[in-house]
Amino acid sequence: MPPVPPPSSPPPKSSPPPKSEQQSLQDTNQITRNAKPATRNTSKPVILFLHIYKTGGTSNRDLFAKWAEEEGIRFAQAGSCPENAWMSKLEPDNNEYICLVPVKGNTVDANGRNRIDMPTPRPSQMQVVSEQLDVIAGHFAWGFDHFVDRTHKYVTCLRNPTARYVSDILYANRFTHKTSEMTLPQAVEFVEEHILAKSTGKYRGIYAARLSSRMYEKTKPESPDEVVQTEEMEQHAADMAIFHLQNNIPVVGQIEHYAVFVELVAALLDPLIDHKRKHDELWTSAKVYHSNKHEGFDQSDVIPQLSVEAAARLNELLTLDWKVYRAGCSVTYHQCRQVVDSKVGKLKGGDCTALRESCEF
Repeated sequence: MPPVPPPSSPPPKSSPPPKSEQQSLQDTNQITRNAKPATRNTSKPVILFLHIYKTGGTSNRDLFAKWAEEEGIRFAQAGSCPENAWMSKLEPDNNEYICLVPVKGNTVDANGRNRIDMPTPRPSQMQVVSEQLDVIAGHFAWGFDHFVDRTHKYVTCLRNPTARYVSDILYANRFTHKTSEMTLPQAVEFVEEHILAKSTGKYRGIYAARLSSRMYEKTKPESPDEVVQTEEMEQHAADMAIFHLQNNIPVVGQIEHYAVFVELVAALLDPLIDHKRKHDELWTSAKVYHSNKHEGFDQSDVIPQLSVEAAARLNELLTLDWKVYRAGCSVTYHQCRQVVDSKVGKLKGGDCTALRESCEF
């Protein structure tokens, strides 16, 4: 079984208490509302933070929102808009939260790129995305830049696939099955039942899907308009995802090395000039604060207790995720070395070495 990174160190005692994801979303939205944009410099690229579920996205979204506020530029979140949720009550053309509509099926965009699964801004916010925003963070997919009428730069963050998948099970069921209140044996049993369930076979790979938009994360299309997914399509999507990581995403982070990720982002957005950077306090504080913590046992408690059968099944399910993740780890290492060598950030060679060692499976 591939190794799982050690759990993150606990936040310092002075850290704020844990927040629910909804509360964190609302807090970030309030930052956006309070921001007072200066005269916008549209010559700068739009920053697109591609948030892959359960890879530290809430902490990262907060980071980009605060940076945008300090820069006086426009930030928006992007994601689903469940009925009666706070974001669904905003104006249809608001520039704070972009409601994404799942567009599935074999489509070709204006640049001739084939798309299978592309979360798309609703019509009332197409112009907002195209012209009014400087930073967008959310659950979209590679190719979202098609909707942005400016140059752009992607940023994303990955996580050990085993840890991400088990964390997803526990977090997604914290209300419906009260996983946060389970004893450790109960949590292990619940996760194993999920892993071994027949329906779990629908899962094919979130990294290849989100970082290519050329496959479904889960198979068995629900509509005759959707594409029947083949193994060849999945391998091609994984290869495309790796190509994007290696060539088209300036910052690829690893949640297990969150401080390195923050420094990579800082080097991109706020590089050192004469040994100083504009928002040093922001980047320094971001490295020790993580949002969206949840109560109860987490993946690092559960994974070591999984049966041999469940562990083997999990490895089988995550084949594509591991393929993309391994490549992404290598990308992060080389990006780290570039920052060290160029002296545009505060990373040290030892930071890169520690990251590389954790990526050698």
